[in-house]
Amino acid sequence: MQRASLLCKLVCGLMMSLITRAGLAAEATKVMTKYETVAAANYKHYTLGKFNGNLKIILNTIDGDADLYIKEGQEEKANFENYDISSATCGYDYIDIPASLSKPLSISVYGHPTYDNSTFELKVITYRLDNDDSFVHDDVVDDDETRGSLLMMILEFIFEILLDVLV
Repeated sequence: MQRASLLCKLVCGLMMSLITRAGLAAEATKVMTKYETVAAANYKHYTLGKFNGNLKIILNTIDGDADLYIKEGQEEKANFENYDISSATCGYDYIDIPASLSKPLSISVYGHPTYDNSTFELKVITYRLDNDDSFVHDDVVDDDETRGSLLMMILEFIFEILLDVLV
């Protein structure tokens, strides 16, 4: 499993580098990285405050099965019954958060009950797309943002295939 974690770090770095060099992202910054273990049927909760730009939240399960849940605001913590966005796969989970989503965000990592413990790496990366006016004005959405999102989706799809082939 360490090989998968190393591969994930390498590919994530490569992906952000390609996005920046291709002119899709003017800025990319790692906001947070956590290496933790969550017990079966329990949560690790995080709150992500105000930020500018789009976010990519990456959950790499190193051992066990951890799932990712996101909820707008901090009044209620995200969980598998109460969330706005989720990713629940066996292994690599990621969620793209557009700049227009309300902040702060509740981020929860759930340890699936089939494993006593799930060890994971949680990364949050913020990026701003070139010509993305919503980075400054959250209420403006234009075609450049849509084009950037489509290109991000294509890069993510290629990344998923690469990850499946190498792991």
